[in-house]
Amino acid sequence: MLILLLLVIKTAGLSADQGTQASKAAEVLQDAKVLIQTGQVLRARQLAEQVRNQDSPDASIQNELGKVFESTGDLPQAQAAYRRSVALDPLNEDYCLDLVSLLLLLDQPHEALSLLRGAIGRLPNSYALRLALGTALEASGEKNEALHIFEQATQKDPDRAPAYVLYGKLASLMGKTEAAVRAARARYHLGLAQRKAGRPNRECLEEFRKAIEIDPHYALARFELAKGLERENRLSEAVAEYQRTLKDDPSLMQAHYRLYESYKKLGLEEKAQEELKAFRTSQEPTKIRPM
Repeated sequence: MLILLLLVIKTAGLSADQGTQASKAAEVLQDAKVLIQTGQVLRARQLAEQVRNQDSPDASIQNELGKVFESTGDLPQAQAAYRRSVALDPLNEDYCLDLVSLLLLLDQPHEALSLLRGAIGRLPNSYALRLALGTALEASGEKNEALHIFEQATQKDPDRAPAYVLYGKLASLMGKTEAAVRAARARYHLGLAQRKAGRPNRECLEEFRKAIEIDPHYALARFELAKGLERENRLSEAVAEYQRTLKDDPSLMQAHYRLYESYKKLGLEEKAQEELKAFRTSQEPTKIRPM
């Protein structure tokens, strides 16, 4: 019984020591970050080396150490620290993503793929890891598989924009414009449906923004976004979106009328009249000249 009690006390002492060491290491790394911001990179690297030599078993310390080394340009040491953090805490997706980001920066997509596939095996529901997998596949030249991964992500989490954006951009890059357009149109029509159903304006705006992220020249989605901004009395933002709408699609003459209303509310009467004139001109029947 006495031996068991001594073991418990000793273990508790070790845990306390490790906690103190981790706290001190965190302070040193914070000092290193401040030094980096002030341009004292060499001194920051020396502090990082001090922490590295302690070989802390704390995953968060290793991850922060990796960030400091990366900021100082010591990428091999950054990679080693990131790898240690992942080994110490393989269920933390952020640690994995930091290492993946560095591997892609170092043009090592195949290593990133191997790491990501293992991580997704442990965390199959991670949206961020799945997007990272698609990005690594794209970087390694496996574009069709990457497109499939992004498409799966849009189906699994239809209310989150990043997968749609990545899917749309890659589809456009691959010449699959119809696929990219479908992704953007889906968000646009969802926004219209939400508006019709009386959903909050901010939710509708988010759908139109997602559509524009996928297809930046999607004038109808931008027009609806501008109308939503106007409803919230965010008039300067609305004006900018109406102007961009007309730039992308000059035939969308209703944007001139909405600009007229927005300028009036802003007290810019001269600009308002110019837009009203442009709108009225577009409504005039085309005159047929005699031959």
